[in-house]
Amino acid sequence: MNADGTNARRLTGLSGDASVNDDSVSSPNGKRAAFNSTRDGNDEVFTMKPDGSDLRNLTRSASNDADPGWTS
Repeated sequence: MNADGTNARRLTGLSGDASVNDDSVSSPNGKRAAFNSTRDGNDEVFTMKPDGSDLRNLTRSASNDADPGWTS
């Protein structure tokens, strides 16, 4: 979306229980976003580019993973 909040668009394309939480966070350089999602049946941490491409599951574990963050 634009800095003023206009032109927002959905990047994840998820529906139903495969939700994304409100704890998504952009990387310090702005090249990726991290978030957790239940798309794999339990909370996993994913990253993607700002345009929604190059989705990566970082955790792939049976336990619930949440609250992603970045270090600079």
